[in-house]
Amino acid sequence: MNITVTPNDNNGSGSGTTPFTRTYNQFAGVNLTAPLTVGTSTFWKWQVDGVDYVQSQLATVTMNASHTATAVYILATPTPTPTPVPGAATQPIAFVKPGNLSSGALDIFLVNTDGTNVVNLTDAQGDDMRPAWSPDGSRVAYTCLRQPDGSLGSPQRICVRNADGTGFAVLSNTLAEDFGPAWSRDGSQIAFATFNPGFQTVLSIMNADGTGRFPIAIFSGAANPDWSPDGWSLVFEHVNSIWTYNRITQTGLRLTNGTGDFRPRYSPDGSKIVFQSNREGQPEIYVMNSNGTAQTRLTNNPAWDTAPAWSPDGTKILFTSLRDGPMSPALYVMNADGSSQTRVTAGTDGVWRSSPTAPVIFTEEGTANAAALNSVTFLRGPFKIRDSHTFSLDGHVRIILFTSALGLTSPPIPPMSTLSVQANGVNLAVENVGPMTGVTGMNGSYIIVRLPDELPTGNLLLTVTLRGVTSGVAILPIVP
Repeated sequence: MNITVTPNDNNGSGSGTTPFTRTYNQFAGVNLTAPLTVGTSTFWKWQVDGVDYVQSQLATVTMNASHTATAVYILATPTPTPTPVPGAATQPIAFVKPGNLSSGALDIFLVNTDGTNVVNLTDAQGDDMRPAWSPDGSRVAYTCLRQPDGSLGSPQRICVRNADGTGFAVLSNTLAEDFGPAWSRDGSQIAFATFNPGFQTVLSIMNADGTGRFPIAIFSGAANPDWSPDGWSLVFEHVNSIWTYNRITQTGLRLTNGTGDFRPRYSPDGSKIVFQSNREGQPEIYVMNSNGTAQTRLTNNPAWDTAPAWSPDGTKILFTSLRDGPMSPALYVMNADGSSQTRVTAGTDGVWRSSPTAPVIFTEEGTANAAALNSVTFLRGPFKIRDSHTFSLDGHVRIILFTSALGLTSPPIPPMSTLSVQANGVNLAVENVGPMTGVTGMNGSYIIVRLPDELPTGNLLLTVTLRGVTSGVAILPIVP
């Protein structure tokens, strides 16, 4: 490959085709620029003397000794696992325990809620840890030691694969250590903790395909993030306390006060936060309201209880316990009030797969008519398809629909595979979606849709489909 080199060396030589040698005076600074792509491979990083150096295409090397610089490239698209893992895909719990290899490396397993049908999902060299289900239950993100070029080793990465074991991909490819992924409720982003050696952890967010990575750098030492159902906030641990971060106002709020609190998780409806705490001498499971009030202990056992996770319906909590023995961690499940604590299987860090639930279209009291407003006049139906008062260039009416909480926020507009609205089978283009705010105790979403010309008139049958699950029918009245 051709490498751009500046300045020229002592012999007047500059850029060259690898491999080549250049000679400089001691302590001279040399700039090396590698091309973005070579064939089907993409630039990954520079190594100097076999050690990771920088991840930018430009590397500046100080000639304080003889050095060997190497540009490392990876395939642009990771190769997916070709065949499904036998017996995988249906179990609702993902967890961690030592795998089948002689190395004793940790793997991600699947299991039923009664402890049956345990299947090794990853079964690979190197530790695979901290699983997190995507909101639709189709994929698992986790911490791995697999590099984008397929090699095994540090730093830790965020990896993902389908629930049947196929579709493996490495999402993160910087020189930092990345761990502890958490999916946003709409499945579009992943939050995680990251650090460079010698520095404290910070929270970062990236798109679900690994692009668009950016840090939330104001909380040095933060880790273990989780998303609120509306997507506006993150909850996380920071300096032995539980904090939340509002992504809109970019402000933090401390919920607990340095009492050894870790691993927070929002309940499915966002009203509660479960976490582990050392405040009484050893790790136990606690729960509190999402504003930090009513902090309540749920477990009370001589052994450590850690790493809580909610069931999709919010009625149960999965956690890791050492009550089987200090070297025998096991998954236990209990009711949300701490009662009926029952062993599931040997392992740690269990997480429950989300089951997509049907959205609910809010209706006007005493009728089957959808609760809907003209987005400009705020008048109720019946609605015209076109109206001179819309102030839109196309003259089409937009209406606001109100539904149960969808866990979606635009921009960007979610794809139709995630959210679609139909009236008598005609698709209504979604132009905005987000959580309802400003009404105490109201937990729901709004959707703004455009009424198309092909809509018939009359009382139309309105439905909303979220991740393949369709709501019940409401009435949308349309007039000429």
